[in-house]
Amino acid sequence: MAKGGNNNSQSINTASQLATLSANTQNMANDIADIKDDIKDLKGNYVTKDRFDPVEKVVYGLVALILLAVVGTVITLVLNHPLTVVSH
Repeated sequence: MAKGGNNNSQSINTASQLATLSANTQNMANDIADIKDDIKDLKGNYVTKDRFDPVEKVVYGLVALILLAVVGTVITLVLNHPLTVVSH
């Protein structure tokens, strides 16, 4: 009789696992459908490479200009710094 009780609990456990798997599968299907809808909404909302290139060049140019100014300032400070002679 102990075997029969064990089979019953295994059956309940298996049914519970199947219900959980079924619910998880349904949730994944809903999530995939939501992702597909989001992709459809985003199809026209992107920037092409040919439209982005000028923006990229301007930004890189400005960054280069700022770095050149910083390096130039550091070099100027180093070259114009008076040497101090320490006598012992």
